[in-house]
Amino acid sequence: PDTQMPIGSTFKLYVLATLAQDVTEGRRSWDDLVSIGDNRSFPSGMMQDWPTNAPVTLHTLACLMISISDNTATEVLIDELGRDAILRTLVESGHSQPSLNDPFLKTREMFLLKSGPEGRLRAYMRGDKDVRQQVLDGIEDIALPRGQIEAAFSGAPIALNVEWFANAQDIANLLRFMRKTAHPEAFSILAINPSMPTQLRDKWAYAGYKGGSEPGVLNLTWLLQDEAGQDHALILSWRDDKTRFDPAALELIAQRLLALHP
Repeated sequence: PDTQMPIGSTFKLYVLATLAQDVTEGRRSWDDLVSIGDNRSFPSGMMQDWPTNAPVTLHTLACLMISISDNTATEVLIDELGRDAILRTLVESGHSQPSLNDPFLKTREMFLLKSGPEGRLRAYMRGDKDVRQQVLDGIEDIALPRGQIEAAFSGAPIALNVEWFANAQDIANLLRFMRKTAHPEAFSILAINPSMPTQLRDKWAYAGYKGGSEPGVLNLTWLLQDEAGQDHALILSWRDDKTRFDPAALELIAQRLLALHP
């Protein structure tokens, strides 16, 4: 539980936690409207194909970010909240090595780093946070065809040190932090897609889920509550720098664990 692992889109829990704390403290409202700009990310998701300047609520963005892991929805929220605010959430929630996520990557930046020139990717991996930020400056304006991105991520794992990192205890701490600071609607959003069969879902009073993956990376994270009101977390991560593994193996282990409780 103390091993730092790449977590893929599970990092979006930190974005949700930041937004939900802002709502609790009155800085934002779920029905605040923002516009989708020109800088789109790549799938997963659907919002990359929505019209430019389409007005959307923060609630809609959060729902798509969590339930279908929409990357463009995530970019809009990161721009709205600011990287520094999300990094503060890492620190305040008790992340054991927040510097691993500084600067806080956007999904488009990650795609462009891993699909672009090797020299740029090497400079990012070898640099300190200031060098990494310099590499990122302006990278979002680079235009790459979607097919080039899809080709890069259809093969073997690429540079798994360029990712979002947390260990299982960090994620458990984040869920505990959210119980204290997040607006309750955040947990309704987490529950949209519980990622388990109905017969297992029905055993729990509450089930929320977020996972993340890319070739060589898989994270599965559940927040579960039993009938007595006790919270539980199930958090599994897998990393393989050489092989594009089948995620079903870990997913089946997770389902067997879920079946043991409560």
